[in-house]
Amino acid sequence: MTNEIKEGIYFNMTDEEYHSLPCLNRSTMEEVVIGDEQAAYSSYLNPDKPVNNPTPAMELGTAIHSAVLEPDDFGHLYIKKPEVEDYQDKIIFKGNDDFKAFLKNVGEKVSGTKAELIQRISPYIGDEHLIWENVLTDFNAQVSCGKRALSSDNFEVVEGIMDSINKRPKIREILSKGYSEVTIIWRDEETGILCKCRLDYVRPEAIGELKSFALKSKKPLKKVVCDEIAYNQYNFQYKVYSQALETIIRKIRKKEAEVFGEVDQEWLEAFLKSPKKQFYIVFVRTAAPFQSVAVLLEKGVEGATENVYHSEATLMYRHAIDRFKIIKEKVEKGEVIIEEEIITLDDMHIPQIQYQANFIGL
Repeated sequence: MTNEIKEGIYFNMTDEEYHSLPCLNRSTMEEVVIGDEQAAYSSYLNPDKPVNNPTPAMELGTAIHSAVLEPDDFGHLYIKKPEVEDYQDKIIFKGNDDFKAFLKNVGEKVSGTKAELIQRISPYIGDEHLIWENVLTDFNAQVSCGKRALSSDNFEVVEGIMDSINKRPKIREILSKGYSEVTIIWRDEETGILCKCRLDYVRPEAIGELKSFALKSKKPLKKVVCDEIAYNQYNFQYKVYSQALETIIRKIRKKEAEVFGEVDQEWLEAFLKSPKKQFYIVFVRTAAPFQSVAVLLEKGVEGATENVYHSEATLMYRHAIDRFKIIKEKVEKGEVIIEEEIITLDDMHIPQIQYQANFIGL
């Protein structure tokens, strides 16, 4: 991309390009909710701060996204880490001791280097045999060429999730006939701040967002996914996406923004017809039986009622951008941002306290 960041919808932007954009995103808006110091330390205002390495859970989540949303690319991007258990139908030579034992049985001498031992057994072995070092060499060569390694356990998770989704035609429909990893760049009209977001999947009439979760309680599945929405503030994410779409589609119609990248023009025409979209969160469980369920947040539909999850997110969204502008201006002036040093508690802060006496019979 050039130095000039243009407002629009991008169908061809890489992850690296997206993350390098100096634009306000949902994560930074959420940091404003945590507090001014957290927002001032965000990657937006501190582009040189250390980047945390992805956790194993994050790496699994990225693999799930690739398999579900871009299945054609998954096989080119990922490779399964070889495990001996995956080759139970083979006779495996793991090292020199295995080579020597085999050579002794066929009457060959057992002295020499590993390369000599392998050369000596070659005439005796066929498809039912496997030299483990060759398997690892091939694996490491593919990793060095850019493939991402997944453990057998994580491959099982990905395959289980794909099987689960494929058994559910309504969920499969949500994540088909559209485009994945679509970027929107728009300027907030009240503050002038340039914002960005990246949508997992878009169809002409809907947005599909993919989330993975681990079921660690005995709650009903519906309760678990609703708790996930509340705890992770996915209603706020929904507001960011809907605001981005409504703003950018209106600007594209007025020739104030553009569409970038390869996209089917008939599909695009249908997509731009209405800025109001349905918003589905597709939840997939990362353990057997790998349940998947889609939750529809209804505000995106024309004529839908005002829901609390949407109205609350709207308040948070406006507060986050307005407050971020103030924080940004302070940081640019070199002002030190420090949180409130002393908080005085009252009943409104911790309302649960007033019920403590009930538990001990007072």
